[in-house]
Amino acid sequence: MDYLALVDLDLTLYDYDGLRRRAMRAALGGTGLGPHRTAVEELFDRLLVPYGDLLACAGLPNYRRRWNDPGVFRLCAALAREPDPTAVSEALMRALSPALASLKAPPTQGPFERLWQARGVLLRERSSNGVQRLRRLTTRGGRGPAGAEAGRARRAFDREVRTRARLYPGARAFLQALRREGFVVAVVSEGDERVQMGKARALGVHRLVDGVFVTGSCCGAEGVLRRLWRLAVSLPEGGDARAGSTLRSLATLYDRVHPLSVKSPEMYARLLAALMGPRRGWSSAFSRCADGRALPAADRRPGVAVIGDRYDKDLYPAMLAFGPIYTMRVATGKYGHTWSATALSKSRHPHPTAVVSDMREAARRVRSMRREIPRGPAPGMAPRWRHRAWPGQGRALAVVRDAFGVSGRRLTDRLRSLQESQA
Repeated sequence: MDYLALVDLDLTLYDYDGLRRRAMRAALGGTGLGPHRTAVEELFDRLLVPYGDLLACAGLPNYRRRWNDPGVFRLCAALAREPDPTAVSEALMRALSPALASLKAPPTQGPFERLWQARGVLLRERSSNGVQRLRRLTTRGGRGPAGAEAGRARRAFDREVRTRARLYPGARAFLQALRREGFVVAVVSEGDERVQMGKARALGVHRLVDGVFVTGSCCGAEGVLRRLWRLAVSLPEGGDARAGSTLRSLATLYDRVHPLSVKSPEMYARLLAALMGPRRGWSSAFSRCADGRALPAADRRPGVAVIGDRYDKDLYPAMLAFGPIYTMRVATGKYGHTWSATALSKSRHPHPTAVVSDMREAARRVRSMRREIPRGPAPGMAPRWRHRAWPGQGRALAVVRDAFGVSGRRLTDRLRSLQESQA
């Protein structure tokens, strides 16, 4: 492999927001919510962002990562049976909003601490009432006639996605041009594997590229994080010193695994290591991380190009992982005006190699990409990230193993294997 292109999916290759809204309107169409559509659509928008991660803290599905979860459509059916769906939607948003500040914590806090603080806010009176009401509505919407209506709404949503999903103009030509120019092309998307793979199939992307990879499946990190969180919430509230030590150990392990579940230097390094192996084993190497394959030395890596709509999530983590690479920012969608050239200069972040306004322009630039890929050291572009030993790993693993018996032993065995594969 001489050249590798890693391409984002949502809002880079297609209009994610437009497709989701059209699909939700199709789902709402048969529920009798027409007069209240504006308020209900706003509620569903917020259930994805910013409430998705928040609700997951309270044991509800993360609708940001699972846009067609059955709970969404059960809520539709339940709201349709409320005397004033608009008032209920607005009350839910007011009740949940106080906990959002906890997720916008200082950078010194790790992912676990931010989520744990948000959970604490949700457990307080007002926010807890909002969560409980949301849980009751989704439960009620799954019973009897409402359950049948929820099923129809979900089928309408999925049908709209399946039949109306379209790539941006120029996206197909862009992917085809990359392969003609000798690039191995992999789509890299953040989220739930089942959902993102479903989008890729609906768009026909899987037929245009060499592979589709979803961060949620990297090293099985998503499943490990769910198990760590379940163990944390199972601890007694206000427990003794031992419970406090166990919680801190779970937080240590959670924060170390979390970067593998999102677009991060760790995830990008793991993906490149997998892609440097035999093609038939790419998916297995990416998801299992059981072979201990390390990131190849710089002189043995392909020329890497990363293409995405978000500088902070798509491009910059790859720069940190690999150093000198080609980066293309596709300034489409709601993030098109973020991280401007002026903002990058003020913050002293490296600029993308290219910024294009749409996929048509991206397709026109493919021919020049290979010669613009940096080879060797470049000023200000050296990798700033290295694999490091897990902080407090030995004690954290021992504490969790001792605290939870058989389930603790199984989990720590998995974590130890994951730790060794990244050493």
